[in-house]
Amino acid sequence: ICSVWLFAAAVAVTGGCSRGPAATVEGAVTIGGTPVESGWIRFTPAAGDGPTAGGPIEQGRYRAAAAPGRVRVSLQGYKQVGEERPRGDPTGPLLPIMEPLLPSDDLGPAGEKTLAPGRNTIDFAL
Repeated sequence: ICSVWLFAAAVAVTGGCSRGPAATVEGAVTIGGTPVESGWIRFTPAAGDGPTAGGPIEQGRYRAAAAPGRVRVSLQGYKQVGEERPRGDPTGPLLPIMEPLLPSDDLGPAGEKTLAPGRNTIDFAL
C-alpha cells in the first residue's frame, strides 16, 4: 500500500509541473543560401506566458527543446573573420574573431511559428 501511495504522490507532483509533451525543433539557418557559421536561435511564447527557449546555431544547423504552441522566433548570426591569441599571452591558443552578420547583431525576427508536441523541423532561409 505504501508503494502505491508513493507512486500516486510522485505522479501528482510531476504531472502538475508539466505543460504537456515537450517539443523539439531543429533545422537549417542560411543567409542567401550560405549556412550561418555560428549564432543563436530563440523561441519566445507568442502569448508571453512561458519561458524562452533556444540553442546554438553551428555550421548552419540548430536543435532546441521548447514548449509546444505559438512562438516568436529570433536569430543571431556571426561569421569568423580571423583568429587572434589572447591578450598578454603570445603562446596561447588561437581564438576565433567573430563578426555579426548584420550591424545590429541580430538577424531579426524570423516570424511566428507553431511548435507541435514531439519533433518539429523548421528551416530559415534569410
